[in-house]
Amino acid sequence: MQTIITCRGLPLRGLFIFSAYSPSLSYSSLKLDKPTVSIFDRTPMFGSFQTSKLRIEINASEAALRDALTQGSQIKQWLWPQTFSDDLPTTLEPGAVFTSWLGPVEIQHHIDVVDSNTLRFILSKGVDGFQEWSWGEQWVQSRLEGVSLLPLNAGQSLTLLRLKTFLEWGKS
Repeated sequence: MQTIITCRGLPLRGLFIFSAYSPSLSYSSLKLDKPTVSIFDRTPMFGSFQTSKLRIEINASEAALRDALTQGSQIKQWLWPQTFSDDLPTTLEPGAVFTSWLGPVEIQHHIDVVDSNTLRFILSKGVDGFQEWSWGEQWVQSRLEGVSLLPLNAGQSLTLLRLKTFLEWGKS
C-alpha cells in the first residue's frame, strides 16, 4: 500500500509505506526487500506514521505563549535538553530553516506559517511530517503528524509539560 501524506495540499516527503491503521501491513507482509524511498530527497524513511493532538491550559497570557513559541532564545530554554543549530532565528519567520537534535537524532524544521496565534513547521530527517502550534489566552494546542521511529506522542506530551513549567514557574 503506497500513500502520499499531504499538508494542506503540499506533499510531505513523498511516497512511503505505513502501517498506522493496519497492524497486518509491514515490509515483510508486502514482500519488500528495502524501505520505500522518498521521491523528494531519495533518503529512506523509517518508522511508523503517528499522529497526536494535545491541548492544555497554561496560566499564561496569549502574548507570553506567542513569545515562548516564536522567540529563539526562549525556545532554547524550555525545549531543553533538545539542542539547536546556530541558525535558529531570533524570531521565527516563514521560510527559515534550522536544525535541532534530540540526543543523536537530527530533526530539520522548515518554518511554514507564523501568525498571531499559529506556528507550523514542516519536519524532516528524524521526523518526516509537520507540527502545528495554536494558542490563545491560557491555552496551547500542538498537533504533530509524521513518520518516525521516535515515540511522538510521548515526546509531544513532555514538550507541552516543559512549556507549561517554563511559563508558570518563572521561566525556569
